[in-house]
Amino acid sequence: LPRGGPRHHGRPHMSSGLYSKRYLKGQLAVALAGRVIEEIVYGEDMVTTGASGDLQQVRNIARRMVTQWGYSMKELGATSWEGDQGNGGFGPQGASAETENRINEEVIKLVADAYEVCKETMLANRPAPEMMHSTVAACGRLAV
Repeated sequence: LPRGGPRHHGRPHMSSGLYSKRYLKGQLAVALAGRVIEEIVYGEDMVTTGASGDLQQVRNIARRMVTQWGYSMKELGATSWEGDQGNGGFGPQGASAETENRINEEVIKLVADAYEVCKETMLANRPAPEMMHSTVAACGRLAV
């Protein structure tokens, strides 16, 4: 039975702090957009360090999906391998080395899938990133 009162019934709302797997996968793709746009517009060899904060956010979300929220059912089951503060909540041996490797593989898969979704979306809408690049090049900034 759901716990925590009526907020757990029906569709999750953003203000509730409850997020669906679909929503979180979308957030991964959104967070990768800056990096993907740089790759498309400037080429792979000219990608900058500008997306480092976004990449940390991607890793954090993907890892929490696997280790805290049970979004890796097929590979790891409906188990929380870490607490809210990472592995520290369960002590140094929250997961075995083998399980930690499986966790890392699942995180890598989630991020790779999100990267592909993001890149396909950007390429399907290629004029938009190129227009943004032209605007930034001409004005020095992107006006919203």
